[in-house]
Amino acid sequence: MTNSPGNYGVPTLISWNLTRQCNLRCPHCYLDATPTPEESELSPEEALRVIDQIVELSPGAMVVFSGGEPLLRPDLPQLIRHASGKGLMPVLGTNGTLLDGPMIEALVACGLMGAGISLDSPTPDYHDSFRGMKGAWQGTVNAMEGCRRLGLPYQVQTSLSRENLPYLEDMVKLSNQTGAAAFNLFFLVCTGRGESLTDITPQEYEQALNALATLQGDFPAMMLRARCAPHFTRLLAERGISEAELPVGCLAGSGYLRLTPNGEVTPCPYLPLPVGNLRHQGLAQIWTDSPVLKELRAEQWRGRCGICSFATRCRGCRARAFALSGDYLGEDPWCTYQPPEGKRDHRPARIPWQEEAWQRMQRAPGFIRERVIAHIEAYARERGYPEVTVQVMEEVRGKSPHGRMLPFRHPQH
Repeated sequence: MTNSPGNYGVPTLISWNLTRQCNLRCPHCYLDATPTPEESELSPEEALRVIDQIVELSPGAMVVFSGGEPLLRPDLPQLIRHASGKGLMPVLGTNGTLLDGPMIEALVACGLMGAGISLDSPTPDYHDSFRGMKGAWQGTVNAMEGCRRLGLPYQVQTSLSRENLPYLEDMVKLSNQTGAAAFNLFFLVCTGRGESLTDITPQEYEQALNALATLQGDFPAMMLRARCAPHFTRLLAERGISEAELPVGCLAGSGYLRLTPNGEVTPCPYLPLPVGNLRHQGLAQIWTDSPVLKELRAEQWRGRCGICSFATRCRGCRARAFALSGDYLGEDPWCTYQPPEGKRDHRPARIPWQEEAWQRMQRAPGFIRERVIAHIEAYARERGYPEVTVQVMEEVRGKSPHGRMLPFRHPQH
C-alpha cells in the first residue's frame, strides 16, 4: 500500500518581528528598529490569537520570535509558553546582549527550543562599531556561553560586509569553539536602514560562498548555511554534492512567511510586500488567497532565473530581485551564473510512499517535514528505489546528516 505526500504548501517557518524596539542601532536593520515600541504593535491578546492562527494553518511550524529585540517585549515568556503548548517550535532571534543566565533558564522553562544570536566579528571592535554599542560583542559572547552551559541549542548569525569578509574563517572557528549548532552567513539585502549601505560585489559574494563551502568540510559537526544567497545550492551542485544533500534555496512565500509588529504579513523579512494584515484577515486566508504568494509558489521566474537548470532548487533571492529591479519574479542580480538557453530542469516527479513510512514521516516536526521528505525522495531517486519504505528511511538515518531529524520510533518509545 502506498500513500502520496500531501503536506507541501504550508509555511513551516515563520519569522515574527514582535516589536520594533531595540537597545542597539545597527545600520543594516531591515526593520529600522527604534528605541521605544510603537503604539501600533499587536497587543498581548492579539499576539496570542496569532499563535492560534499559526497552529491552525501549519501545526508543528517553527516560529522565530524576533524584533527589534524581542527580549524587550514583556509578554515574550507568555507567547513562548503558548506556542510551545500548542505544539509549535518557538525559537528566539536576538542580539544576545540581554540574554543572561536567568533569562535563558526562564525562557527554556516556558518551552523555548533554540536561539539565533547575532555576532559580526571574532573580536569586539568591528561588532561594537557596527551594532552601535560598546560592550555589545562581550555581551553577545556571554549569551552564547550561557546557552551552551544551560543546554539551549543556538546558532550564530553573521551579517556579511566587505569589512568582515576577511574574517569569515575566524568567525566560523569562534562559533565552533563556543558550541554553536550552526553558523548562518547573512548576505545583505538593501532594504530598511540597510538600503543605503553598499552591498558586496557579485564576485565577493561568490568568493564568500566558496569559502563557506570549503569551511563546511573543515567543520563537519557544525552546519554552515548561507542566508539570502540561495545560489549556494548551485555552487554546491557544481562541487559534486548530490541532490539529496543540497540545501533548499529561497523559501519566501512558499515555505516561509514574516509577520510584522503590527500584524502585516510579508513573504520574508527582506521582501517588504504586505500580502495581508492579521487584524483584518486570517493567516490561512492570506496564505491561500494572496496573488503575490500564489505567484511566488508558481515559480515562473524571469530573466536568467527563468532558464536556469538550478531554478527549481535555488529559486533565486526574490527579495534582492525586488530591491534592485522592482520585480520579485525577476532574476537574482547578484548571481554570476550564466545559464545556457533552454536548459531549465523541471521539479523531479514525486515518489510514492509505503503507508507505514508515510505515517512515520507525519510525526516529524512540521518545520522540517517538507525538507526531510524532499531529501528522502532525492535519496531514493538516486538509488533507483520505486517507493519510499521504512527500510529506505533507515538507510537515510544511517548515512545522512538529515537522519537525526527522522522519526523512527513510535511516540511511546
